[in-house]
Amino acid sequence: MDTRANRKAMTKADLSKWVKTEYVARVVPFLLGDDARPLRSATVPLEG
Repeated sequence: MDTRANRKAMTKADLSKWVKTEYVARVVPFLLGDDARPLRSATVPLEG
């Protein structure tokens, strides 16, 4: 995920492949909402 700490720790990484924190922020409310109640132990792949 594209954060300051990750940029500092992985200076040679290809930042274009990192998911933006805004994208994660859009998924979290869904996972916390009623529409996601049937989901259990799901993995949600996020790619940049």
